[in-house]
Amino acid sequence: MLGEILATHVRENDLDKEEKLSKADKYLNGTIETLKTAPKPNAQLPDAQWEDAKKQFTAEAHNDLGLVAIDRKKYDVAISEFKTAIAGDPQPAYQVRLASAYQQSGKNTEALEICDKLLADPQLHPAIKNFATQVKTAASKK
Repeated sequence: MLGEILATHVRENDLDKEEKLSKADKYLNGTIETLKTAPKPNAQLPDAQWEDAKKQFTAEAHNDLGLVAIDRKKYDVAISEFKTAIAGDPQPAYQVRLASAYQQSGKNTEALEICDKLLADPQLHPAIKNFATQVKTAASKK
């Protein structure tokens, strides 16, 4: 949780920005490593359910590492982290962040493909729809 908080609350002009991002990196990578061998928190929990939960937690950590990379303007790293997050949990929030990373790195075709796919879903959450529309607009201008 600390890694996620740091990753999502760092601002461009924070004087301690790099320190916060380094801490977030440490916590998030630690989480990923810990989850690989983490025992079930409850013996009653079915093995398959615990494996699914670990997969989702790992995906969330990779998503947050993608946010850290975006803050550092390391878009290729962000793209890789968001792809890993999507492989573990293909939720639209991770996909729109991948589209944003593509757009910011100048890979507008890839960004537009993802945005078009997301925007075709009539059940898409309004916040994600708004962000996908913004990314699509930015990618279309270049």
